[in-house]
Amino acid sequence: MKFSSNHIIALVLIAGSALRLFNFFEIPLTHDELSALFRLRFDDFSELIEKGVKVDGHPAGVHVFLYFWTKLFGEVAWVIKLPFTIMGIGSVYLVYRLGMRWFNSSVGLVSASYVASTQYFVMYSQIARPYISGLFFSIVMVLAWTNLIEKPERNLWKNTGIYVIFSALCAYNHHFSMLFAAMVGITGLFFIKAQFRLHYFLTGVAIFLLYVPHLEILFTQMKIGGVEDWLSKPTALFPFHYVTYLFHFSILMFAIAFLLFFISIARRKKTKRVPKMPFGIISIVWFIIPIAIGYIYSVYVSAVLQFSVLIFSSIFIFFFLFGRLKEQRFGVNLILVSVILSLSAFSLVVERNHYDLFYNNIHERLYVDFESYRNSHEKGTGFIFENPKIGTYYKHFTGEINGLKSLPSTDQNYSSWKQRIEQIANRKDRVYYGELSSTDPIIFALLQNFYPHVVSENRYFTGSTYVLSKEGKSNKLISNFFQDYATSRWTGVNDAQYQKDYSDGGDTYTLTPQNEWSPTFQMSLWDEINHRNDFISISLEVSGQDSLEEVFLVGELKCGAKTLHWSSTEFSQFNSDITTGGAWNRIYHVLKLSDIDFPISDVICKVYIWNKGHKHVRFRDFRVEKRSGNPKVYGLFEPF
Repeated sequence: MKFSSNHIIALVLIAGSALRLFNFFEIPLTHDELSALFRLRFDDFSELIEKGVKVDGHPAGVHVFLYFWTKLFGEVAWVIKLPFTIMGIGSVYLVYRLGMRWFNSSVGLVSASYVASTQYFVMYSQIARPYISGLFFSIVMVLAWTNLIEKPERNLWKNTGIYVIFSALCAYNHHFSMLFAAMVGITGLFFIKAQFRLHYFLTGVAIFLLYVPHLEILFTQMKIGGVEDWLSKPTALFPFHYVTYLFHFSILMFAIAFLLFFISIARRKKTKRVPKMPFGIISIVWFIIPIAIGYIYSVYVSAVLQFSVLIFSSIFIFFFLFGRLKEQRFGVNLILVSVILSLSAFSLVVERNHYDLFYNNIHERLYVDFESYRNSHEKGTGFIFENPKIGTYYKHFTGEINGLKSLPSTDQNYSSWKQRIEQIANRKDRVYYGELSSTDPIIFALLQNFYPHVVSENRYFTGSTYVLSKEGKSNKLISNFFQDYATSRWTGVNDAQYQKDYSDGGDTYTLTPQNEWSPTFQMSLWDEINHRNDFISISLEVSGQDSLEEVFLVGELKCGAKTLHWSSTEFSQFNSDITTGGAWNRIYHVLKLSDIDFPISDVICKVYIWNKGHKHVRFRDFRVEKRSGNPKVYGLFEPF
């Protein structure tokens, strides 16, 4: 029996299928999938478009498909995901075909091996959103485009039809896959044979005409605005982070990839034959342009750039890196593929911890972990911050759970929360708490005023669950003004405003209406934190002679003269009657470092009170503490 590259690509497809189908029936729906699912539940198609599509930022294609798919086959998670997983596996084969068409079978096999086994492609093959579908459509489009450009006289109408249909599918799938289709179309203008230019131009007209019915939806969606309420603008390091993510942030995976790159350059024999198409140059141009456009738009207009929207052109980095690799013998190809698949799969499972992170959905774990807590604490009490619609979805499976209170993750009523926690603390020595990464971290600080000790913590992607106790150690104290005010880390101290108090209440410090700023605490951030997902928790007790509106507790990060982050919490948010005659109220502000972009050195953290309203303020027990964060919170997209 003679072995060929067909046998090796079969091995690649088996590996890619296994990685995507592992415990397939146990894969939960993600937040994005659930959000889309809730926008499918309409009685007629016109209502779907008006209330399910136009209110979203994505084209109608995938949403309309899911509408009919779920009508036919139901809303079970694996059923919803199945078409996308099939397209993910199909994309592996299509990458092989395109690599072989542009270069040779060795390039196709190596590139397909990365697509089969790296987290980027495995994960989006397990998500029913318009990402892996767009990659599938894009590769089919490029294959047809290649035939149309290189040999238009062969199967002209067949290739034209495939190219037009799949370009239109790209446009209906996602705005970035539409951008990629436009890039491919424009590229063809430089290479199409002269006698076929009119034909090629008319294919573009046909694609546009197929998209015309969607224009009204596009114009409506453009009025909605961006997603900067949850997506921050990219930094200049975004391209670097993206490329390192493609290779699992792994030095070894980078080493293998670049070793192949340099070997392919060094061993490539010079030839007088000029290739018909400069596919290496086309590959790097197609890879870079969507990043550049997304970056410029995100910085100067509205944030849209994230890893997911770049998947449609992502495979071309492999063609650029390995496109000079000459055709190898069967044995060499088998070794190359085996090394890449083994290394990537190991990294996916062990280093990236994909199956633990992706399969343990925080929305489900909020309820499951409380049930475990209730098994050991029969009358245990707990509360979670959850998306209300998603909470309702999971309650359909779990039913109402006694003792568990679910609240919107956007709840920021600190005053009512303080009262609620105090009532629980009068009855319970322990409490269960679950939160999403979007939950205001001040809620946890309020909890720790009554339950300082973390008995247990379960960490997941985009959230955590806790059991908290009154007894035990609390967070790491970085500084207390009333212990350290004489040290160099506290500046601007006026001894005349410092009052010694030998009673249980402790010493106090007074800001008069003439004092706009309190003493300032300053520290080198990396001297105190262990991980960039940690929290800096700031709190103090205050008492005032008048309303404490326009008085703020401030946290600031600086690098040299540049302010990296500035945020504050107004004192009046914690008690509407803070105008007291002598009563004390604890105020909190928390720096959530995981959501702040800062370098790995030379970062200064400053903490102070901004008495903007020029009020009379007395404070005591001014603390700066470090709370350990969740290294997994963004672990599917970041190193951890």
